[in-house]
Amino acid sequence: MLLSLVIPTHNRAQTLISRITDYHEKITAEISAHEHAFEIIIVNDASNDDTKTLCNELSQKIPNLRSLHLARNLGPGPARNEGTKIANGEYIWFLDDDDQIQADQLNQIFLTIQSKPDIITHSLNSVHSSKQNLIANIVNFHEKQEVFNCILKRSLILENNILFGDHLHEDIAFLIKALTYAKIVVNVPENIIFKNNTKDAITDKMSIRRIDGYIKSYEDIINNIAIAGATHSQIHTAFLGVMIYLIQKTKYNDALHLLEYLKTQDFSKLHITEKSRYNHKSTNFEYAAKIFVNNLTEAPKYIFDSVNKVFQTHLSCKDLEASLFLAPTEIRACCKRFFVDGKQKGDVVLLDANADISYTDIIQAKQRLIKDINTGSCSECSGCPYLERYDSQKSPKIIDYISFENFSYCNMRCTYCSPKYYDGTEAKYDSLEILQQLVNTPDGISDSVHVVFGGGEPTLSPKFQEINNILRDHPNITKVRLLSNSLRHKNNVNDLLQNKKYQLVTSIDAGTQEKFTEIRKKGQIKDVFSNLKNYSANSTDKQRITIKYIITAQNYDLAELQSYVALLKEYDLITCLFQISCDFTVEAPMDEMIVACHQLNALLYQAGADHVFFDDLIRDRIKITDELLIKIKDKVGLLVDVEDISTDFIYILWGQGLQANWILENTRVGRKGLIKKIVSNEIELNEFINKNGLHYSSIRIIPAGVQSTYEIIQNIKSSGYGSNIYRSLML
Repeated sequence: MLLSLVIPTHNRAQTLISRITDYHEKITAEISAHEHAFEIIIVNDASNDDTKTLCNELSQKIPNLRSLHLARNLGPGPARNEGTKIANGEYIWFLDDDDQIQADQLNQIFLTIQSKPDIITHSLNSVHSSKQNLIANIVNFHEKQEVFNCILKRSLILENNILFGDHLHEDIAFLIKALTYAKIVVNVPENIIFKNNTKDAITDKMSIRRIDGYIKSYEDIINNIAIAGATHSQIHTAFLGVMIYLIQKTKYNDALHLLEYLKTQDFSKLHITEKSRYNHKSTNFEYAAKIFVNNLTEAPKYIFDSVNKVFQTHLSCKDLEASLFLAPTEIRACCKRFFVDGKQKGDVVLLDANADISYTDIIQAKQRLIKDINTGSCSECSGCPYLERYDSQKSPKIIDYISFENFSYCNMRCTYCSPKYYDGTEAKYDSLEILQQLVNTPDGISDSVHVVFGGGEPTLSPKFQEINNILRDHPNITKVRLLSNSLRHKNNVNDLLQNKKYQLVTSIDAGTQEKFTEIRKKGQIKDVFSNLKNYSANSTDKQRITIKYIITAQNYDLAELQSYVALLKEYDLITCLFQISCDFTVEAPMDEMIVACHQLNALLYQAGADHVFFDDLIRDRIKITDELLIKIKDKVGLLVDVEDISTDFIYILWGQGLQANWILENTRVGRKGLIKKIVSNEIELNEFINKNGLHYSSIRIIPAGVQSTYEIIQNIKSSGYGSNIYRSLML
């Protein structure tokens, strides 16, 4: 006997025949091919309807069916224990009397059984890399806790005396114990079982009985099982969070009653020792649990309103909500790079590249990732500084940022870059088709979409022109930034720069050929400068060209920076915009590299640059201490006069978002409280000036943007305040 199905039932006579017959037919069809036998054991948990009679009728039709009739109602857990005692199968599969089996996937179960694992898991949310990961995810409610998702060796249960409790949610502790004792756990990734949440199910609605069940399961786990990767405080938070979540989903008056009951339990008075780590960027369970514990003395209505607001939101980020990243070997969720505990994270993958990817697939992958983030089961996004809370009731996602890097045609080999952009290949998926699907999706894109072409040298892609035709002509595509290394001159770049929606961004990262070769491995630096000069001369606005210098451990020498600025002047490029960045593979740049960023900033302004800005990599990686600030001022002071921020001016930030916050919190002008207003348009600026009776000459406007820097500067100039732009060292 290979398998015993143990099925507890109570007062389900109306559906019992169809469910048991379905189980029998589907398993018989698959197990016969493997020449094994199985049995069905129905445990009638003291039903007072026709269940006993129907069980007898079923046993006449199904020879391998047995019934066990209990004299009193014990509950599903003890009923399973009784069924286990009389089972003969080498494996036991605990099923409910209202579930459905996916017949075409059953074969995977019987193929897996051949290797004789202790436990076979299936129909889970995701594939787990280890038994300990699965245990931690189950106990933290990141994974399903139902026992029917496991097929267990009977000997594992009997030899270790693993029993179900006599309370609700008894599955949780049982599974944790079984997994703890198991030596070999094999996961079948297919969905085999689908849970039917019927209205008469005992777990259909939240109740005091369910609260008691969760608390008893929690106590059973922490008193009897040591779980690697999860502290008692974390487990307590998870159980409390799920109860609060289920309570706030019930009818309002019932929820208040249940919250009052939960408040009175000793379980709720346990101190969450790690609650200081939980905040609005934690999962909903963690955040709601913290709010609950902090407000135990408040009325249930106040608690309900507070936690209900949490569950009306979800964790996500700007990129997941409204961006599309098409990379060479995958579709990404973002292009952010950040560090957590010394490990670089980011560039999170949504889908590996394949020929059949559609825009619908991308949307579904985003939804799965958002779900994983909000259950705490997405390690790739944990610790991400860009996570925010979004209103879950808001309108459907609308894309306003598209990044095309779906090719690898880079004709350089920069030391800080990735080999995935080398060699000249297109992604397996059809980027043109995905773009067409997106722009044809009702409300799929916003009325102001920003597009970036990357991948080294995007003009080399054979699909560049077709994609670009859509971008050029679509009225909702308002900005296209071409990230080209400008090693080759392309006439179509000159043509594009005649169009106001196009901008060019080129990184150079050196001031001499020797250093250029060291960092970029290929090409001549003079070719890049010459091509940029040509593009600049043919552009309708030189500031639609941004020249970028990425500070690395190789190129921060002052002489190199001076040579770079000298070449900019020689090739008549000093009126372009200038971006200063740093190596994204470095968590915290050396002090010397930070000093170099400011030295380059000073050199560019001294040479006559109109505007220089630091980008988000510097913003996210550089923290300037008072000691380092003195060092910067001393070093920069050897090049130019470094004057303190003048209190004679009223400073205004133009632009909102992370860059504005960074300027407020991390620069002298911000820390001294000299920034009096943040605006995003001419109307807001004029209202502030008129309201405070300010003179035109008394204000200085600081553009606060990275990818939007050009637009901000143009808006300031068109408003008549071009001469008021702050053009000085931003320390």
